[in-house]
Amino acid sequence: HELVPRETDFAHITESDMWRPANADLMPSSDEDGEPIDIDSWHPSQDGVPPPHAEEVRGSDIQASADGLWHLVEDKHTGVCICAAPLTHRVACFGYVISESDDVRLPRE
Repeated sequence: HELVPRETDFAHITESDMWRPANADLMPSSDEDGEPIDIDSWHPSQDGVPPPHAEEVRGSDIQASADGLWHLVEDKHTGVCICAAPLTHRVACFGYVISESDDVRLPRE
């Protein structure tokens, strides 16, 4: 699953703060025959990079609620709640809070 940030969540990060590898950092300079590779048409999968692992396949997009939090888990039976919120940091990132209700107790076995 993927948290979908709102436009204002990471407005404090400027483009110059973000580091992204350039194609030249990722691509080989020549193909198997020693011919130069065109930087504009090259893609990593052309070098035999396998597709993502099954656990890395993108799931559902999760939007923020009206309260500005991403409510990931709200289990009424156990009282467990997991929420996420954007952090003010030099890179775009989220913080997570895991909480338990004091009212909900599981029966003893």
